[in-house]
Amino acid sequence: QTRSTVSGIYVPFWTFDAQTDSDYSAEVGTYHYRTETRTRTVDGKTETYEEQVRYTVWHWTSGSYERFFNDVLVPASKQHDIRLMEQFDDFSLEDLRPYKPEYLSGFVAERYTVPLREGWSDAVSRMDDSLEDSIRRQIGGDELRNLSIDTQYSEQTYKHILLPLWNASYTYKEKVYRYMVNGETGSISGKVPRSGWKITFFTLFCVLVVAAIILYFYQS
Repeated sequence: QTRSTVSGIYVPFWTFDAQTDSDYSAEVGTYHYRTETRTRTVDGKTETYEEQVRYTVWHWTSGSYERFFNDVLVPASKQHDIRLMEQFDDFSLEDLRPYKPEYLSGFVAERYTVPLREGWSDAVSRMDDSLEDSIRRQIGGDELRNLSIDTQYSEQTYKHILLPLWNASYTYKEKVYRYMVNGETGSISGKVPRSGWKITFFTLFCVLVVAAIILYFYQS
């Protein structure tokens, strides 16, 4: 027997803007090749042969990198699976509107449970990870070690926003599969069953949910 539940909620998020200026240093390794003569025994006879051997030449480098981050999205709710919510990066944040009570029709609106300071710390961690990836690409090389990055943050601003999500689950043979649906785009984030026919069932079920969501917004 299959049971399913779907509920519309406005989930709180923080968004952060910040200018970042980073100084970095690292050891960069580049690959080089040399030909070495070696010996081996074949059928009881010793013979020589040449082989290309790779080695790494290391040198220090340093530099700077600057970047402006706009609308770094951080979930501000602890009531849902953070791994599901973090997969939603397709909201049109440039289309945000000031709060109006009628926007909440048919939805439950949550209060934030992640304090601003904790949200900012999470945003800094996300920006640091992104900065490291960008700086590694800027440095280049074949290998990198002893990378050190010092980042200064300035011009920080934030917004507290509510974004529409559908919280859903279905139960099959006493096992619960949870997922969430973006209330704006219909994209789905959730756990997918492992077997082939269960994946097919899950996909069809999600399609029906998304269709119902689109119909709901079309009629409202």
